Amino acid sequence: MLHVPVDELRERLGELDPARPTVVVCATGRRSYVAARILAQRGFATVKSLDGGVTLRESALARRGLTATPAATG
Repeated sequence: MLHVPVDELRERLGELDPARPTVVVCATGRRSYVAARILAQRGFATVKSLDGGVTLRESALARRGLTATPAATG
């Protein structure tokens, strides 16, 4: 797993493999959408963005009485 802030993404594209599926995540989904568009425009084959971000995911889990595992959030 690699953490790349969206503000650094264009400069750090060389660290990513465009042939591998890529999932982008942020707190609310806004920055991950931007990151997904940047990657798609640069030829990344499979790019997915977590709609609603981590905040929505954690809220949904809390409503069900569940908690996120450290591997899923980190």
